[in-house]
Amino acid sequence: MLAFKQHQWKLPEIPRGLEKQDPYRFLSQIIGENGIFEKLLQIDDLERVRTLYFLLKGILHYADWHGSGMVQVNYSVFKSPAMLIEELANRCKDKQIEYKGLRPFQEKMSLHSGNLIAIVPTGSGKTEGSLLWALKNSRKLGGAKIIYLLPTMATANSIWKRFASFFGENNVGLTHSSANLFFDGKAEESQWENRRDVLFDKTFITPVTVGTVDQLLTAGFNSGWWVLKEINAANAVIVLDEIHAYDGWTLGLIISAIRHFSNLGARFLVMSATMPTDLVHLFQQELPGAPVIKENKLLTAKRSTYFVENQCIDEAVDAIASAVNDGKRVLVVVNTVDQCQNLSRKLKRLAPICYHSRFIFKDRKQIEKKIDTANFVIATQVVEVSLDIDFDWLFTECAPPDAIAQRAGRINRYRDSKRDSRVYIFQASEKSEFLYNPINSPDILQRTFNAFKKAPCKIAEQDLIDIVDLVYRDISIDDSEAFKIALQQYKLSQKARMGIFDSRLGEEKQEVTRQPKYETVSVIPLCFLEKVLNSAPKERRRYELKVPLWYAMRHKQYQREILFCDMIYDANLGGIL
Repeated sequence: MLAFKQHQWKLPEIPRGLEKQDPYRFLSQIIGENGIFEKLLQIDDLERVRTLYFLLKGILHYADWHGSGMVQVNYSVFKSPAMLIEELANRCKDKQIEYKGLRPFQEKMSLHSGNLIAIVPTGSGKTEGSLLWALKNSRKLGGAKIIYLLPTMATANSIWKRFASFFGENNVGLTHSSANLFFDGKAEESQWENRRDVLFDKTFITPVTVGTVDQLLTAGFNSGWWVLKEINAANAVIVLDEIHAYDGWTLGLIISAIRHFSNLGARFLVMSATMPTDLVHLFQQELPGAPVIKENKLLTAKRSTYFVENQCIDEAVDAIASAVNDGKRVLVVVNTVDQCQNLSRKLKRLAPICYHSRFIFKDRKQIEKKIDTANFVIATQVVEVSLDIDFDWLFTECAPPDAIAQRAGRINRYRDSKRDSRVYIFQASEKSEFLYNPINSPDILQRTFNAFKKAPCKIAEQDLIDIVDLVYRDISIDDSEAFKIALQQYKLSQKARMGIFDSRLGEEKQEVTRQPKYETVSVIPLCFLEKVLNSAPKERRRYELKVPLWYAMRHKQYQREILFCDMIYDANLGGIL
């Protein structure tokens, strides 16, 4: 009712006998030529009409799902900040870290009402700081939902586990394209309980939802359960973590979503360990009055020694092996899956964990369980964000400066000044240039390499931010063509659908939340043919992985209309092209 009062709308009276009328004739009167809807658009703007539509339809969905499921749904959680602080102290105790109370930036975040921008180093407790902000603002908004969005599925899974331990599993939803696979051992899909979980998670109905940013952005295309996403994200508190990780296209959609949901009463927290100055200014324009909170004490801390090597990482195999043999916890991060697999083969005698995006679900889940305690991991950029892992030495291919900062954040995570922690940066491979060109700047990797080469060996967190600013100087992501087009895409999508009609699958090629550097497709390695053909249809996704479209077309085989790919698959190395 509050939303209706804000927009000065009155609920219409429902005439008696309506249930006996012909629904199709009634519908044509509403949306047909010269119908009620067309006349409404002539006297009101499309955005207000769309809002009225999703409010009314969303209320009906809520009523229907409550009635069908015979279950009571909690709208919001009422955990107090004090309870979270106690949880934080216990978490430090479990990790054998001395807890000295909230850090200054966490205290500031816990006290702030309204939109916020936070620049906080990795491993400093920014996730807990964001939750303190979320709980404060949720209460201010009368018990608003909390929505926490990240760049990748792996990081969303990791954050979900942490939130579920605090809020309780029933109060925390998980939404991304493979979320249903994450909950292994759930009830059969045909049963209402599991069906309810899937639908509630996808539509932000649970009091707290963790997911990838794509789940919010698709609402602007009127796809999926967009009406329920809209009604639940309106007046919510929304955290956008690792905001540095998006290219121009996705960032343009994020800005459009911030504008839209801010008008509906949502509050935003945008945060990252590294945020270029231009990006900070961009969000300050979109969130007027939002202060920028930094962890100044930790920004001056120096936790690792940096070495820049004029060679490719392939030439460092002996150095990597020596570090592992000396008892160091070693993390190697490369830019491509192929390189990750090649190094894992070369160092096979040391039993590294190979971690990248080209594993089937079962194997990836097993790998993620082992990473926390592993002594030697070779990975791609999947380890960059929001994984609570801690290593001694990092050997990494050169990447954009914000990516290097994230990788370095996995080293000496808790800032032990007595620890021998090192970061070795190697020249990027030629394929890396193709992967890392987020703002049409082909020399971004060379600029990064040169910046670290000129930097001192002992680099503080603030130095990393300065390097990010130096590399991105005169390169504004909001000047990119992709960003400018993305800013207008929602308006074009809404105009094409009169603001209220659902999109159809594949209707518009531009209606995507990410613009990958090359097209990929989900396939099932041919070695799993027998298992898949003898499994229930819902089990097939457990054997899928993504490969480049060209590779799938060259090696495809169809069996019972299922796309298989004749390729090598190894449980320790993943899909090998």
